Amino acid sequence: MTNSSKNLELLSGRMENYYKNNSVYHPEIAVISGERPSQEEKNLFDKIKELKVSTNKEINILEIGCGSCDAVSGMLSILDAKEYYGIDASEPVIKAASKKYPHYNLTVGDASQLVFPDNYFDVVVFNYVLEHMVYPEKVLAEAVRVACSNGIIAMIVPVCDLPWLVPSSLRYQRNNVSFIVRYAFSRWLELLQLRYNSNY
Repeated sequence: MTNSSKNLELLSGRMENYYKNNSVYHPEIAVISGERPSQEEKNLFDKIKELKVSTNKEINILEIGCGSCDAVSGMLSILDAKEYYGIDASEPVIKAASKKYPHYNLTVGDASQLVFPDNYFDVVVFNYVLEHMVYPEKVLAEAVRVACSNGIIAMIVPVCDLPWLVPSSLRYQRNNVSFIVRYAFSRWLELLQLRYNSNY
């Protein structure tokens, strides 16, 4: 094993340990986000309903990174789901949500190593979650594994909250004021298009 692969393995282990040991659901998120489900979430749930209406059957749902489950009742009322399963890495938040919603199937777990069987869920949802994952590609692979063959995987992932920040690949341009202004302007236009284009 080379030094670089050892270093990469060590770094991956540290990231994974940090994620598992420091996963916390911050209550202020609910205050910042306002009503749950948010309009963005309602739009997503409406789209799922539109896609699943042809199956004409009750569906079961897995939510990855369910947090305190504050958006679940709204999601279930829109989707008319038979069963709801939620998984989150934060043990305290799952304990609190289980007390508040004892009829939901909630569990503490690792989203990159789901304990559910293959092809089980009609819908797999994760909102504002993927950007926090240590191994997003593993999380996506697990979502595909547990979704049934005609299932839906639906998510909301923020594009970027700070569009004026220049990525590392363009760091040589950071002192070029005209470039920064053009870059920030083009990123804002991109974000506005994503926000208000109904195809996204």
